[in-house]
Amino acid sequence: YVEEVDVGEAAPRTVVSGLVNHVPLEQMQNRMVVLLCNLKPAKMRGVLSQAMVMCASSPEKVEILAPPNGSVPGDRIT
Repeated sequence: YVEEVDVGEAAPRTVVSGLVNHVPLEQMQNRMVVLLCNLKPAKMRGVLSQAMVMCASSPEKVEILAPPNGSVPGDRIT
């Protein structure tokens, strides 16, 4: 997937993830996720990715990590 994600900055960040075979599109859209943002931007599949969607996985399943209830775009999780 190539996502445009609101991280509480002036413009959304572009994120390229390899989740297309693990997470249905409906579970990716219009939801809050945990992102790792302090990465050096890197080109993936020809697109500059500016963050990473954080997930938990087991051999059978991949789940996107959700922030705590009440979080807003730009909140830091510690």
